Amino acid sequence: MFMVQNSYFESSQSPNAMKLPDFLLVGKTLAPNDLSDFTVQNEKKSLDRLRVFAWLSFVLYVLLLYLDVQRKEDGVFYQHTIYRYLEYIHFSGILFLIPAVSLSVWKRDIADHKSYRAVLIYGSFFIFIITIFAMGVASYYESGNIVLYTGFILVTNWTFPLNHVQRLIFNILCVSAMILLVIFPIQVLSHYIPENLHIFRLVTIYEVVGLTIVAYILDTFDFNLRLEKFLYEKQLEREKQHVVDLERAKSHLYTNLTHEFRTPLTVISGMTEQINLHPDKWTKRGTEMIQRNTKRMLNLVNQILDLNKLESGHMPVHRIHGDIVPYLAYITNSFATHAESKGITIHLIVDDPVIELDYDPEKALNIASNIISNAINHTPEGGNIYVRLAIIEKSGAPWIELKVKDTGAGISEEQLPHIFDRFYQAENNPSFERKGSGIGLAMVQQLTDLMNGEIEVKSQLDEGTEFTLRFAIKHNAEERDVKISQSSVMDVVTGFVKPTLEKSDLDVIDEHMLEDVPNLLIVENDDDVTQYIQSCIGEDYNTFVARDGVEGISKAKELVPDIIISDIVMPKKDGFELCREVKSDEITSHIPVVLLTARASVDSKLEGLDSGADDYIVKPFNPDELKMRLRNLIRVRRIIQQRYKDAGDGSFDTHASENREDIFIKNVRKVILDRLDDNEYSIAQLCRELGLSRTQLHNKLKAVTGRSTSLFIRYIRLSESKKLLKAGQLNVSEVAYSVGFKDPSYFSRTFAEEFGYPPSKLLP
Repeated sequence: MFMVQNSYFESSQSPNAMKLPDFLLVGKTLAPNDLSDFTVQNEKKSLDRLRVFAWLSFVLYVLLLYLDVQRKEDGVFYQHTIYRYLEYIHFSGILFLIPAVSLSVWKRDIADHKSYRAVLIYGSFFIFIITIFAMGVASYYESGNIVLYTGFILVTNWTFPLNHVQRLIFNILCVSAMILLVIFPIQVLSHYIPENLHIFRLVTIYEVVGLTIVAYILDTFDFNLRLEKFLYEKQLEREKQHVVDLERAKSHLYTNLTHEFRTPLTVISGMTEQINLHPDKWTKRGTEMIQRNTKRMLNLVNQILDLNKLESGHMPVHRIHGDIVPYLAYITNSFATHAESKGITIHLIVDDPVIELDYDPEKALNIASNIISNAINHTPEGGNIYVRLAIIEKSGAPWIELKVKDTGAGISEEQLPHIFDRFYQAENNPSFERKGSGIGLAMVQQLTDLMNGEIEVKSQLDEGTEFTLRFAIKHNAEERDVKISQSSVMDVVTGFVKPTLEKSDLDVIDEHMLEDVPNLLIVENDDDVTQYIQSCIGEDYNTFVARDGVEGISKAKELVPDIIISDIVMPKKDGFELCREVKSDEITSHIPVVLLTARASVDSKLEGLDSGADDYIVKPFNPDELKMRLRNLIRVRRIIQQRYKDAGDGSFDTHASENREDIFIKNVRKVILDRLDDNEYSIAQLCRELGLSRTQLHNKLKAVTGRSTSLFIRYIRLSESKKLLKAGQLNVSEVAYSVGFKDPSYFSRTFAEEFGYPPSKLLP
């Protein structure tokens, strides 16, 4: 692991960072991902440098070879030296190759690419051979070989992507080889052995060691510059990404706040108008809805203001001394009704019946409400929430510990470090309910810090999440009896939860549906908005309700309604996903979809229309506008029905259309024609062959053609009978039997009802 001393890069540390000490620098570690990037970057640059140096060495080799030839002609070389010279080259090549081979197979720090290692090893060996030729001179006074080899050490250090420890080992090996090859072969290669050979050896050792140290220091300095430049670029990249994330978070904030404000505003403004128009019918229920949504808006405003106070350091703490158990128990139980309405059970576990300490009731209410409501929102129907309160010992002192554990979808490891970030929501988890402003958990952390407490979270996907809060137990504040204000607690609780109304309150019509009234599916997770929509449309539609995207898609396929109104921001699947699935399914592709949302941006509208939505209404909306848009879509559907009304006669068989309705009608017609003469052929058999339920097929055909399943089958039979009658090869009775009628009289009667004339009129 590389290390660098630089205060700019403190944030680059990670728990998984590898540590490897070096001799010159003490600083921050380089994270594994950064190490990999730095190695790859260094590999490319090293290859480029090695390639340039190899060409320079080749040129230098030619010059030195020419110089040696001149020396041989001048008689400088000893006779028969050529044999010993070859031995010397072979021996020195092996010694010089040892450092390069040893370090190139060190796969952990040198990129594990065969091509790179080959270039590095053979390129280095080529440089060694050039150096040996340059040293192959008889004159022991020739010190150019030392300078040349020192240059080799410098460039090799420069081209190897090594850290300081590895570079030091490399240089020690190179110096050892240099001492062996410069000092000892002189006696073999030279025709003259000087008297002061030991002095020459000593001076040469000083030169080699000294120049190698200089090369090592220079290369280390260059290495540090490269590493710091790399880290600086990485830091800039992170800061740019941080700015992008911050902008995204701001956009997310505005979107969420818009949704959180517009939704209750829709109910408040809409129910106010309904009370004015129909006071006898809506005064009591409408007033309750207005009060609930007013408290929701007030709670949201208070949270935003409190969070700003916390971040600016202006949030006061008013501690009292007393027993906190009854207070937290009342808060927990206040959420129980809402949890039960969602099929969730809250279990309160208190290990110590009395826990007296200094605490701020308002802060405790805010913390507990945010944590418990978060657990409710993220726990599916039938799940459990465990709230546990106990005294623990920490560092020899008593602390109070509050644990809130749910059995929800859990949070992934990637999202877990960010859940306390302001405006963050785990949107990538499809099981999470995409709702709220995204400031609840951020406020919990800020309040916990303000109270000198600790907070931690553990989570595992598909198993649930556990929040743990700890506060030191102190007894310094004034002792007071806490009088629990039910109204104040309930006001806060009401602000955190959405109402869940009984099925009867939603006026869902099932067994007593009106046949000639369109069926409307409302997909909305806010029951107040659902009830308001129902108040707008009155008895003009048979209404069905789904509370999330998955349930909405399921009901759309099951019921095949005439029209769908869907919110966009919903749990499990949002309105865009619902719209795409509805429009891509053969059974539901014809259903008009109206997206109802608080997102008023052009981009959001374009995304909705791109998903296949037929209309887009922004909250808050006018009731008359909603009814007018629904009527227009139903009118358009009726017009389209006229096109398919006579589709049973085969008029679409010759069309090469990709329209889903055309394809559907062709498939149904083909199945019926295959059994045309079977007078026992039933609707149940047709449903089995098409893979649809009786209700699905009926509603689909009714919506597309305006005919029920039985009437559509009859129309196909009668249409085929017209062709047979015009052919003139069969009489009326024979034609009736050929198209699946048991009674020729009944055939003649239904034929006349359908076409306005008797079948005999078509006989030639």
